[in-house]
Amino acid sequence: MFLLPPRLPLTFYCPLWQEHTCVLHSIVGWGSTVGRWARVEGTPNDPNPNDPRARMDSESLFKDGKLLPAITILGCRVRIPAEVLILNSIVLPHKELSRSFTNQIIL
Repeated sequence: MFLLPPRLPLTFYCPLWQEHTCVLHSIVGWGSTVGRWARVEGTPNDPNPNDPRARMDSESLFKDGKLLPAITILGCRVRIPAEVLILNSIVLPHKELSRSFTNQIIL
């Protein structure tokens, strides 16, 4: 079993991160590009690893029609421009974003 340190992102096949990029608690797909001074961040909701009875809550992804905070997922070949914030969002593959998003599913 392979465990990542808690704040490192999971990346696949050479994503391009430009200077001063911040990627935390996220999954970044193949061939994705994150521009300069951009921030891609999710909210971790892991169970306590020191509690032998810890388990994940089986909550819904939505509450009152809004996406609950969770990790951020970028599909393959997603392009995020410079100085953009992507927070707690899911971005489907082959998207080119032009602005910041929070708690969104980008189809």
